[in-house]
Amino acid sequence: MVKKYVEWIINLARDSHIKIKNILTGLELKMQGRFDLRTAWQSFLTQRLIRLRSIQVAFKSSLILTINHCRSNNIVKPTSKIVDVNQWKILLLLFLFTACTDNFIPDNPLDPNNPIYESPIVTIISGPENGETLTSGNTTFVWDGNEDAMLFQYKIDDGLLSGWKNSKTVTLDYLDEGDHSFSLQAKYTTGDTTEVQTIRFSVNAFGTNTIRLYPWESKRYNSDSFTVEVIGEEVINIASAYIEIEFDETLFTVNSVTQGSAFENCSSPVFIWNDDANETGVIQISCAFLDDGDLCIPVSGAQSLILANIELKPKTYTSGNTSNLTITANSQYRNSENGNIDIENGAFEGVIRFE
Repeated sequence: MVKKYVEWIINLARDSHIKIKNILTGLELKMQGRFDLRTAWQSFLTQRLIRLRSIQVAFKSSLILTINHCRSNNIVKPTSKIVDVNQWKILLLLFLFTACTDNFIPDNPLDPNNPIYESPIVTIISGPENGETLTSGNTTFVWDGNEDAMLFQYKIDDGLLSGWKNSKTVTLDYLDEGDHSFSLQAKYTTGDTTEVQTIRFSVNAFGTNTIRLYPWESKRYNSDSFTVEVIGEEVINIASAYIEIEFDETLFTVNSVTQGSAFENCSSPVFIWNDDANETGVIQISCAFLDDGDLCIPVSGAQSLILANIELKPKTYTSGNTSNLTITANSQYRNSENGNIDIENGAFEGVIRFE
């Protein structure tokens, strides 16, 4: 903005035929909408014009330094002509007029009234592409803004917003199978915000005949009961299963273990679990997809099956605590001939995090 005003004023001052009235008219066009020029000009004359002559000499020296600084920094083009005394009066008058305006900060790039103002922009530099499928449950997003003085907030899926921070990266861990979204927004410290950018991607981290917990990471904000699902991922020809899960019995109580939706087509499935889990810290589940001696689910093709629902209740709530739910390597699947089906990922560790 300084560049525009200095170049404009100098060009006007070189032309001795241009009157002050024309200069002020041009200035009014440049600063249109910022204030009432007539009222400001009258006030300025009353307060400043009497003092003009007494400070002209001193201010001329300061203005010379300003112009030289502008030239040396390519703010204005160098010229070989030095303006005469009458032109210095015009420059001085205009400089005082603009410099004494209240609430006018031409060098603030975040001021929306600045002619060079640019709206905030945020750019995602790295991370999953829109529509990409990840083969891992973790990923990292990196982004940047168009100004240094910016804050950012993000959220994963329908989770809570992160809050405004100046960090420009986040690593996401324990992403569950399926579709996800990452939403990002930026703002200047003055409050102007960008539109929300959203990247949609999916995760397929578990292959055939694997086992997992959903959610992989369970975030708790109080001591209320919560449920974790045991999922057989892409299982083929399963007829029965034994599932063993270790937990910290000093932190949690098992309220219940119930059969999952995988058994909804069975009128009398087998589903039992040990009643001493709260003493041993181990949940043992035995289940079978049998109904009058026949399989009650299709046995061909890979399927994702919710085998069990485990309801846990924290004994206490302590912010910052973390605990694990571990599906042990003792777990196994069996087919309709009672043959063993190897669980490809061997074991699985879920996370419970107290926020």
